[in-house]
Amino acid sequence: VCSSDLYSPRPFTKAARFTDQVDEKVKSERLSRFFEKHDEISFKLAKAYEGKTLDVLVESYDEGRKTVSGRSTQNKLVHFAGEKDLIGQTLPVKVTQAFPNNLRGELIHG
Repeated sequence: VCSSDLYSPRPFTKAARFTDQVDEKVKSERLSRFFEKHDEISFKLAKAYEGKTLDVLVESYDEGRKTVSGRSTQNKLVHFAGEKDLIGQTLPVKVTQAFPNNLRGELIHG
């Protein structure tokens, strides 16, 4: 875990003046546990979208992967195969795989 992500004392607060500050190693361990729990909960919530069709507003194109990405109406980041000309369109995408922070899907051709 990067130390810049850890809690740091806020200036002009009583806590910033405490002499018994939490050790950096303890901060790092706590943050790691937090992220592990966050990923566990996020993954469980994301898995509920597998097999569902979401409306996705396409926002970007990855030329190397030949994929597009966008946000669903539930504000979930979704990646799927597509071309640059899909940017700006809202399209139905069936979710095929969930990850803690994003979803992968297939464009539903209508």
